[in-house]
Amino acid sequence: MREKQGHPITGVRIKKTTSKGRVYRNLVYEREGVYYGKLYSDIDDLDGLNEEIRLLVQRKALKNASADGAQKTVPNSLAWLAQQYFEAPENKLAKKRKTLNDKRLIFQSIFQSEFVKVSPKQWMSFGDYPCRKITAHHVKQIRDSKLNAGFPGAAENRLRAIKELYNWAMKAGNLETPLTFNPAQGVERQVKVKITSRPRCKCCRKHHTWEESEIQQWEKFYPIGTKPRLWLDLHLYTGLRISDVERLGPPMVNREHNCLEFVEYKNQTLNEREGNPPKFRSIPILPELQHSIDRTPTGIHTFLVTQSGTPYGYNSLNNDIRKWRRRIVGFPEYCTSHGLRKAACCRMMLAGASDAVLLDVFGWQEVSEIKIYAEKAIREKGIRSVRDNIHLIGIKRA
Repeated sequence: MREKQGHPITGVRIKKTTSKGRVYRNLVYEREGVYYGKLYSDIDDLDGLNEEIRLLVQRKALKNASADGAQKTVPNSLAWLAQQYFEAPENKLAKKRKTLNDKRLIFQSIFQSEFVKVSPKQWMSFGDYPCRKITAHHVKQIRDSKLNAGFPGAAENRLRAIKELYNWAMKAGNLETPLTFNPAQGVERQVKVKITSRPRCKCCRKHHTWEESEIQQWEKFYPIGTKPRLWLDLHLYTGLRISDVERLGPPMVNREHNCLEFVEYKNQTLNEREGNPPKFRSIPILPELQHSIDRTPTGIHTFLVTQSGTPYGYNSLNNDIRKWRRRIVGFPEYCTSHGLRKAACCRMMLAGASDAVLLDVFGWQEVSEIKIYAEKAIREKGIRSVRDNIHLIGIKRA
């Protein structure tokens, strides 16, 4: 990461840290002596940096609020209105008990994770914000927080809960001054995002082979030394499945031959149960992969570790991959780990690797697997062949 003095956004700077003899340079945000966290956007991407800073400030405010302990409900706030709603006699019927508990959890989630900006330097929880100042814009913000995260059902539940809360407040007789408006009345329930011409594969109609432009976009956003970049390099330079990539670590490295030696995870239990020999794999460590491993903080047992330093599980790694993908503005949601395995296969085929080499590297048994995984490369090789021989059309033969 290059140095840059006088960044347009106040508080953004490059922080150098040293760990185990290696120097790391990370883009961070600090304001008035308070450290907020790392920034993953490019140093010149002002829109991406501003969005990350907004989220860091919200998390900091939430952390400070939780450290202060339970606070009293502010009168006439949204949390106070919700408390009056749940304590109302007409809402304590037995048949509504489960529904009320679900709504209580929804409002707790809103009050803990959603904030409204009241001044250039101050954020306030929606729980402390006056209930009479809530507008349709605020309701859309609460809804879109879940909608943009990929949870349309949760977004609709939030909107329905707010609408029912204000409908009750407009009819409630135990309030000194009943409300006269419902800010959620004109807000749409759900905005459906439809992906047109979504790339799909013949093998599963789901996993998209990464384009070279998508790989370059990921490498530009996540430089060498970051965990998302190491995840990408482990897939590209080994061609392994995610079930093997998450288990790769220093104990599997053979220093003498400079390779990774391990037993393939797929069908491992089945082979043990049926008495078949385990599928042993040996993958050379390419210089590009070794450089990425040396520059990235890794764990003792695995290269990829969580924030607490423990090895990943299958679901937790997929959750982090989804977060890394959504940090890049406009990056396709259908770019998955399996698509990187297919991209590695296409790269090898276009470089001239034979079928026998591909079978050995990717651990397949039949040549038909190559046709499935390298369909894009086969099509590109056909286009190249046509381009190289199209000039022969029209040549008169003796």
